[in-house]
Amino acid sequence: MIEFVCSSCGESWSVKDEQVNKVLCCPFCAFEIPKPKEIIVTSFETAIRKVINDLSVEVLKERKRFLAYLMDIGSQYKKEIHILSKACDESAFQCLYNFSTMKSDELSVEVAKFKKFLIEEEGISETWAIYICDIFCSSFRNTNNLEVNEQKTENSELPQTPLKYKNQSQTGWFENFLRENFQIKKGDIFQFGKVSEWRVLDVFDDGILLLDEKCSEQKPFNETGKKCSWIDSSLRKWLNDDYLKKYFSLEEIKYINNTTIKTVTDICGEKETIDRVFCLSDIELNKYGSLIHFGYDSWLLRTTSSINGPTHVMTCENKKPYYWGCVVGYKQHIKPVLCVSYEFFIEKYVAANK
Repeated sequence: MIEFVCSSCGESWSVKDEQVNKVLCCPFCAFEIPKPKEIIVTSFETAIRKVINDLSVEVLKERKRFLAYLMDIGSQYKKEIHILSKACDESAFQCLYNFSTMKSDELSVEVAKFKKFLIEEEGISETWAIYICDIFCSSFRNTNNLEVNEQKTENSELPQTPLKYKNQSQTGWFENFLRENFQIKKGDIFQFGKVSEWRVLDVFDDGILLLDEKCSEQKPFNETGKKCSWIDSSLRKWLNDDYLKKYFSLEEIKYINNTTIKTVTDICGEKETIDRVFCLSDIELNKYGSLIHFGYDSWLLRTTSSINGPTHVMTCENKKPYYWGCVVGYKQHIKPVLCVSYEFFIEKYVAANK
């Protein structure tokens, strides 16, 4: 049985596992239950999130079923799945399930205990213990299933926010925080990971948008040469897997936000994807082009050519979109974009002001 809690009226009810997909609305107030978005597997984290998204968090009570489905959809991550299966037995998976039902203050204590257990009892490295805990906790936050046993409050305080900013719920609080404590603003240069000169394109309340404008990597949009959109491109998969591993540690990766981006795929519509790393669209290039300094070479955007269709992808030429684009199989320079979480800066602030 799976328990649901309506986010509108607060009433709860239970249904059998096999009937979960038939639940369309709350039986008490008729509030429509939003359907989970399709999750595309581009990393080990998104593979785990997809398992929980597709089978519900209850699958963590069935270790063998969880691992079998994970292998089916993420067979390219055999090494990671092997480490996870060795480190976590049935009781460990029960602990992971319990994390999904805990409030944040209780969760931090239990996660710390679980990390210690993995290191001291199961003999895995501290890096992998942190990675396993972070990847599951992140999956619980990002899946779109109805939340189980969690009470939502309005105007909740920002976690780990310095006292001066603790009640700042209005737009722009983080931009002020960065400017006052780190002297960072739009257009500045920022170092993160192995990239020494990120260009700050924007500041949101959940993080800071960065462009690696001096990146020397060259890749085709789709290495098979077949026409496709961003959602199916080999470039998207490479950026969210090999690129991440090459330029960031596991500790640094946890500070890179999963960003929901929209990409125009044809004249009629657009697609949403959730990525840690991505390329700019033509619309975003028009918005941020004035902030880019190093941009006189040609580099790939993520938008399908509006003139030549899905066989071509737009490029940036002299800081402006080139709508004719280039064929998807042609190797071009890549300028990765990502959003570093505000938590990265909050932790630095707290550490410096202890």
